[in-house]
Amino acid sequence: MRSAISCALILALSGCAPVSKSAGLVDVSALDRPPKLLSHYPVPVDRYSGPVRQAIVTITILEDGRVESVSLEQATSPEIGNAALEIARKWRFEPPKSKGLPARVRMKTPITWSLTET
Repeated sequence: MRSAISCALILALSGCAPVSKSAGLVDVSALDRPPKLLSHYPVPVDRYSGPVRQAIVTITILEDGRVESVSLEQATSPEIGNAALEIARKWRFEPPKSKGLPARVRMKTPITWSLTET
């Protein structure tokens, strides 16, 4: 067996935090259906040092499920922060809905990498 690094995204409303609301954005708490991650592209982070590999990013998800913008809130290292930004920019979601209609939402979410046996 060998070790590999896997990325886990915790994208439940309990793990996400709303950020300041601006024009056109729906508050996370007002969603009928939260965004559901459809695709992601793991970035190998085994070359980065440190036992804990975690970042928190703020993402804006458009009505069609594409990620419009990503910003880094915090990370265990600059390298992990850059990897988190790279990953989050490529995500695609089942669009969030508010009052039955696709909605644009901005939220914070953690990204954590951990060693797994393969």
